[in-house]
Amino acid sequence: MKVAAYCRVSTDKDDQSNSLENQIKFFYEYIKNHPDWELSKIYYDEGASGTSIKKRPEFNNMIEDAENGKVNLIVTKEVSRFARNTVDTLNYTRLLKAKNVGVLFINDNINTLDNDGEFRLSIMASVAQEESRKISARVKWGIMRQMREGFVFSSPMIGYDYNKGVLTVNEEEAEIVKRIFDLYVNHGYGSGKIAEILTSENTPTCKRIKKWSSTLILRILKNEKYVGDLIQQKRITSDYLTHSIVVNEEDKLYFRDHHEPIVARAIWDKAQQIISDKRNNTSANSLGRSNRYWCSGKVRCGICGNTCVTKTKKAIYGTIRIYRCAGHAEHNFGEGNSCCNRSYIDERILLSCMRVVAKNLSPSISIVLKDIRDAYEYSRRRNDSADKLSELYKKINNLEQKKKKLLDLLIEDVISKEDYQRSVAELSCKTSGIKLDIDKITIENSFNKDKAYSEIEISVSSYLKQEIITRDLYKEILDKILIYPENKIDVQIKEEEKPFSVKYSRSGRGTQYVVDCVLQNANIAGEQRNA
Repeated sequence: MKVAAYCRVSTDKDDQSNSLENQIKFFYEYIKNHPDWELSKIYYDEGASGTSIKKRPEFNNMIEDAENGKVNLIVTKEVSRFARNTVDTLNYTRLLKAKNVGVLFINDNINTLDNDGEFRLSIMASVAQEESRKISARVKWGIMRQMREGFVFSSPMIGYDYNKGVLTVNEEEAEIVKRIFDLYVNHGYGSGKIAEILTSENTPTCKRIKKWSSTLILRILKNEKYVGDLIQQKRITSDYLTHSIVVNEEDKLYFRDHHEPIVARAIWDKAQQIISDKRNNTSANSLGRSNRYWCSGKVRCGICGNTCVTKTKKAIYGTIRIYRCAGHAEHNFGEGNSCCNRSYIDERILLSCMRVVAKNLSPSISIVLKDIRDAYEYSRRRNDSADKLSELYKKINNLEQKKKKLLDLLIEDVISKEDYQRSVAELSCKTSGIKLDIDKITIENSFNKDKAYSEIEISVSSYLKQEIITRDLYKEILDKILIYPENKIDVQIKEEEKPFSVKYSRSGRGTQYVVDCVLQNANIAGEQRNA
């Protein structure tokens, strides 16, 4: 029988009996004492947590070898060495059992191939997981206590030396940090440009940093430690089993003037303001760019799949907007290149093709106009504004009567002057609201609905016939446009299963530019693309 052993130590502080060296030595002797066993391999993970198998490469190698028939039995000292996660323990032992591979937990006297093996394993795995939870809670409590006392949990950072929770200024590196803030705040350089300057000058970095980059510069500019402050618990482990780390938004610990600063607070505050302003401007500009045009981000090359970029092109008859493949634009591909074989497409072609597609999608004009006419007649029949006005005027009259009664109560000393003023103010507020409703109804009644209906009919009819370019409509219904050679495009409309294939031809130029489009069977375009 081919037998493998598995050992694991979570830290270099494990007790002597569970040390990696002792575990390996134990299994050599244990397997040797079974004449019918043949040692396949001893797998071991060092410095690995038992709550997850993600960072245990040897464990995963062992499972893979077992699945491939290289192992018939796995031995380990106890359930907690195998895993501290009940789900992982049961999942992997079941996976192995399906391959007729057993797991023998020596100290717990459990063999997963036994009839009651899984039952007893479930109990021991739950105990191991609970012990892991308790350990996690104790560690968290200890760390939190140290944090509240100002103990710094930090990785090495440029400008400071770190030793046992204390930050001390590294004078040589601090000058680099000061220069970064000076270039950013006083000279107006961006983070990318600052990285270029430091790189060109061969400015040294700290041990953990291989090279200067825009991201690194921004991290330095936003790190509160450089102004002498300390924020603890920026990120926390949300689950002791998965070890997933999330940004902490609630229980941060903030210490002002915690240690010696490198940067003056005025410079620091100005840097944060610049970062905030740039972020807001970038967000606004990005939103503007993504929504600037009716087909922004929706035009793609049908050959290589790249997004088409847009630019304006000046001609003798005016300025036009064109779209061309981003790959073609970036690498300047020629006409014969296999990646992309067309240079650009005029926006007017896209609009003309969209008009044809939208017209094809439009329902019957007579049906739509009939629906509008029926809705208009229904609204006229339900015009009960006169009754509403009468009811509102009655409410105002009732409020005025209440005011008079309040005045009588005040004169008779039944209520105080303060109560009278407060009650009258409430009634006056209600009266003002009702008067606003009256004004609204009056304005609506003065509106010429017959004229408005005629205008709506004309607009809707024009829209359905696609006599006008309606970019807003195209933007709403368009999913994407694929551009192909030989004057063909595919127009994919939202919630439509297949694209519309459009063939176009063009004649004339400038203001006399004409595009003739013919809607083709969408299946033809699909067959051509597959070919």
